[in-house]
Amino acid sequence: MNAASDGEGGTAARTYFGLIVMLVSLPLFFMAICTALLGEVNHFLSFAIPGIISLLVGSALYFTNREDSLPPLTLRAAMATVVGGWVFAFFISALPFSLGGILTYRLGLFEAVSGWTTTGLSVVTEEAIPQVFLLWRSLMQYLGGAGFAIAMLSAIIGPVGAGLSRAEGRQEIMPMIKQSATTIGLIYVSYGVIVTVGFRIFGMSWFDALNHSMTTLSTGGFSTRGASIGAWQSSRLELFTMAAMLVGNLNFMTHHNLIHGRWRRAADNPDLKVLLSTLGAAALAVWAAPAISAAGQQLDYAFQMISALSTTGFGTVDYGAQWTDAALMLVIVLMCIGGGVNSTAGGLKQRRVYLLYKSIAWQVREHLLPSQAVVSHSISDHGRVIDIPDSEIRQVGSFVFLFLATLAAATLGIAAYGYSLTDSLFEAASALGTVGLSVGVTAPDAPAGVLWIQKLCMFAGRLEFFAIIVAVRRWLEIMSR
Repeated sequence: MNAASDGEGGTAARTYFGLIVMLVSLPLFFMAICTALLGEVNHFLSFAIPGIISLLVGSALYFTNREDSLPPLTLRAAMATVVGGWVFAFFISALPFSLGGILTYRLGLFEAVSGWTTTGLSVVTEEAIPQVFLLWRSLMQYLGGAGFAIAMLSAIIGPVGAGLSRAEGRQEIMPMIKQSATTIGLIYVSYGVIVTVGFRIFGMSWFDALNHSMTTLSTGGFSTRGASIGAWQSSRLELFTMAAMLVGNLNFMTHHNLIHGRWRRAADNPDLKVLLSTLGAAALAVWAAPAISAAGQQLDYAFQMISALSTTGFGTVDYGAQWTDAALMLVIVLMCIGGGVNSTAGGLKQRRVYLLYKSIAWQVREHLLPSQAVVSHSISDHGRVIDIPDSEIRQVGSFVFLFLATLAAATLGIAAYGYSLTDSLFEAASALGTVGLSVGVTAPDAPAGVLWIQKLCMFAGRLEFFAIIVAVRRWLEIMSR
């Protein structure tokens, strides 16, 4: 049976899905080894058993469907593969928490979804769980931010990885997808070493520094302390963390240009323009509006603004107790805007916001100019002039509509459980933007319906809507054959 006879890539989707499932076993086996390194070998089976399950299931799918050579992978099949792989990772990664007696499976699933989607909303008490589970949370975010399965498959199967990357809502940063995977890996590891050493210098233990390095660069926000970065009560540490969060916010092409000394190309960046203008506007709002500036210290403001916009989700304040509704609304707006495209950040993404702004400017110009005038729809991006077709603007508009409609539905769903509208909107925006900040709604004793709404928002925010819609339809077609 070939791909064509199975209906546009059905065999390919099952084959690559099996390969991704096998790859998911690698971090689980790694954590089983870490139980011995951390002196918590009693939790070895908590990770080894899910690892074995993942390896066996993936092998069965892969070798049952594989032919003499790997089949071609269409974009629709790639979307089905990626979405299916993420869903499997969620469910298998929840098992260690329940097998280790840390959380019920339902709460463990919430933690796993929050981890892999790099959100950072949590239902654990960090100080009360073994170190190996803190490391597992951090590793999920680190791998989820890099697009673990995508990077691994790209390195293995070359050009097919381009379709997988687009299916995950990213575009390859260079023409050669293998080179892209290698570059992303080098960037991630190199920055990880630097940030880990920085955290250690500014007061963290090596264990805390390693965990926070992984969750900072992935803009995930899981911490080893319940009070997050605020637990250290260090302004120097907060300033360093702010810089590290901004690094995580940048897209991989910007990192690539910076590493190679192409400073002008790196600065010629729509995401960077939105980042600077948005933070500037937020600073102006804090300075001009008494209702906002009444909430806390200036360093706290700067930290929370960067944490929200980069969708990292680290905290230094108690939002529910200290911040006014006006201040919370400002954070909500920043969480919705989100970070750079092709970065580890979530939200609407800064490039989409930039294109919406440019489309408005183009519309105004067209109305002011003579009817026969031709308006160029192009932007400058990393030293290149890129033409923006109307179809891309429509795509951006459709995405923004879906994002806002989902945000409204999630807000109403959470509010239906008795929470205030402001708190409901904040939690929904945090989940959908994969941020991880909370006003206290997210908790182990939160209603199951609220946690499911948040899980669905985190999933939609990380994989993005079009890939999920196409993937679900494709899997239904494949399963019906």
